[in-house]
Amino acid sequence: MNWQYTLYVIPLLIAAAISLSLVFLAWRRRSAPGAVPFMLLMLAVAEWTLGYALRLSSSDLPAKIFWSQVRYVGIVTVPTTWLVLTLRYTDREKWLTRRNLILLTIEPLVTLLLVWTNEFHHLIWDEIRLETVDSLQMWSATHGVAFWIHTAYSYLFILLGSFFLLQMLLRSPQLYRGQAAALLVGALAPAAGNVLVTFNLIPSLLDLTPFGFTIAGLAAAWGLFHFRLLDIVPVARRIIVDSMSDGVIVLDLQNRIVDINPAARRITSRLTSGTLGQTAAQILIEQIENRQDATDSHSGITLSEGSVRRHYDLRISPLKNQRRQPVGRLLVLRDVTEERLLEEMRQDLTHTMVHDLRNPLTTLSMSLGLLDVPHSNNLLPKQRAMLEIARTTIEKMTKLVNNILDVSRLESGLLPLERAPVLLDDLVDGVLPAQAILAAQKGLRLECDIPSTLPHVWVDARLIDRVLENLIGNAIKFTPAGGRVEVLAVADSSEVSVSISDTGPGIPPELQSRLFQKFTTGEREESGSGLGLVFCKLVIEAHDGRIWVESEPAHGATFTFILPIAQTGEHLAKKGE
Repeated sequence: MNWQYTLYVIPLLIAAAISLSLVFLAWRRRSAPGAVPFMLLMLAVAEWTLGYALRLSSSDLPAKIFWSQVRYVGIVTVPTTWLVLTLRYTDREKWLTRRNLILLTIEPLVTLLLVWTNEFHHLIWDEIRLETVDSLQMWSATHGVAFWIHTAYSYLFILLGSFFLLQMLLRSPQLYRGQAAALLVGALAPAAGNVLVTFNLIPSLLDLTPFGFTIAGLAAAWGLFHFRLLDIVPVARRIIVDSMSDGVIVLDLQNRIVDINPAARRITSRLTSGTLGQTAAQILIEQIENRQDATDSHSGITLSEGSVRRHYDLRISPLKNQRRQPVGRLLVLRDVTEERLLEEMRQDLTHTMVHDLRNPLTTLSMSLGLLDVPHSNNLLPKQRAMLEIARTTIEKMTKLVNNILDVSRLESGLLPLERAPVLLDDLVDGVLPAQAILAAQKGLRLECDIPSTLPHVWVDARLIDRVLENLIGNAIKFTPAGGRVEVLAVADSSEVSVSISDTGPGIPPELQSRLFQKFTTGEREESGSGLGLVFCKLVIEAHDGRIWVESEPAHGATFTFILPIAQTGEHLAKKGE
């Protein structure tokens, strides 16, 4: 086997190296949809390219025939793996049944058999000869009928795969457009070279197809690294987005729909198969028209479906490309009709219950007061004790009803905040005297460390007073005699942290996760209604803060909440009053 040197081999070796590198990278992502056919495609490209490089470097006819036969392993594999790759990438896997995959292997295997037995029938190459071009011995051959059948078969598969990718290029979000474009360039570059040589559109004895694989490899590498090919694929997008119960609509900068999932189609009900390209105003009527200039918002809308009105939570978020430039908006619609109805029923029930209970309790309290004053000297000790029990019970019931009402108003946003800049030590000083009496009665030490240098907090003082009363009162209630309750506060640049700690028995771990839920109480007899901590949580969250508990059994508990610091403008507003 004789060899000849030519510079044409260098780009072929580069193309083969790129293809083999892509095989290695695809192997590391082999679980991704389309990774396996992508690996086989790149292996076939590398084999085709190396086979041609070796044929080009050979100078005698038997060697050139041998390397031509060798490279046909890649030639017959590329069209089939390309079609399988595009079918998987564009979510047409239902076509890739076991039967169809077996059928796809028939033509390549038959063609390969004809290649290696060509000397007996000449169906692939009719006549083979060497021609000298610039001192190089070049392959020249006329083709038989089997060659043209395989060529037509290959072009059909390349065109089918390219058509599927082109459809995706026109309809998919920008990221998938980049991926599809990279694959398209990778397919069309070598295909164009093959057409030019096969049909003698340019006079050349060089096969331009393997040289086109250099461009194909660079395009595939660009898709792999820049557009995250095999990391994020449209199949994953379909599985996640199309299966969502929330409606998802993608708009371009002209408010035209470029993508929509099945849930959004159901919600907007007017959509048909020709939805793409319609404006958002045609779909969501005035609700979207009123928000056409919005870039990031969250609100509720109501859509009519005949005689039925349904309520939706609408979120509008900006979509940006990798350069942080706006490319459109994302609309997410969540059906909250049932939640809204349940909330309305809950509010109606709460208000009815509170009204129906409050009036009788007020009447009973007044009646006991009237009974107590004129007849107090005539009551026996046992009767007086029963009267006191009734009065205490009514007070507890009234407090419970008021707590239920307050929690309901906080949940529904009907309890407005009257915020003002307030010093935290003033708030605590107003709460501690009454709590100190309760602590002294139980033999507890009530300690407070609230620096007077703390910045003002931006709060509704009336509600925060009740939060402090609740938390300090709970700490005193559950701490045994001889224990300690401590109130601390620290500040950072934007918020103040307040902690109430005790040396009580602690809170069981299984109870901590449910502690801020309604009607959650412990098993101790001191436990209350289970609404106090819910009230505290709702108040703190209404102030854009948060509250949590830290506790270990037998080592006490610490409740901590965060309050926002009043800004300079808020201080000035308060002074102006």
